[in-house]
Amino acid sequence: MSDSRPKEMMQGYAIKESTVFENNRGFALAENQNAPQTFVTRQFTGAENGERDYYLGHYTTDGETARRDYLARVADYIKDYGQSERGVYKCCSTQRPVGIGTFPKTDGGPVRIVNFDTREGVELGHCRARGYLEHSAPLTEKQLDDCGLKAAHNNPDLKRCGGTDADRGRICGQAQGPRSFALYGMGAGQRGVYKEAICHAGADGGAACPCCHAQKPRRR
Repeated sequence: MSDSRPKEMMQGYAIKESTVFENNRGFALAENQNAPQTFVTRQFTGAENGERDYYLGHYTTDGETARRDYLARVADYIKDYGQSERGVYKCCSTQRPVGIGTFPKTDGGPVRIVNFDTREGVELGHCRARGYLEHSAPLTEKQLDDCGLKAAHNNPDLKRCGGTDADRGRICGQAQGPRSFALYGMGAGQRGVYKEAICHAGADGGAACPCCHAQKPRRR
């Protein structure tokens, strides 16, 4: 969910929209009518005192181009790093694109719908989906089941994985039995470093749980 901060300034530009993720990073779209390039989108990292460090600016003179760039950067970050927007609940559609009749309409949204041309890896590659949608409040188990949706494993109400096997079946990114995953350790200039991991659901131990990334002792 985007938050509007029209009075907040970013290096001479007035912020029109910004998106903050659970890891306290995000993106902002800002405008300065007196600047040679009127619009800019920037990534930022938030500090504990509430201040933001802005970097990686994309400048343009066209407002629609800037907004498309802003939305694309937000969507790419969600896909590449498996982050959810702060206060937003994400559900993945693993079998079909999100369309009319494939999701519940609630007071909490959806606030965003994203579809892919094919099934693509989501939640850091933990599962594959045709698209996803976001609400400002969590869906019920019945709503998830009726629409064939799976809640993202890092939603605010699922920060610590656990629960019954039935619960795990409704969570995108949790295996329903012993299953290996390839996790990516992303860093500057890295395309990805594989490490083997086994989900806690039926796991015999070892490496990291890809649902909560907690280290588990390896059985000997």
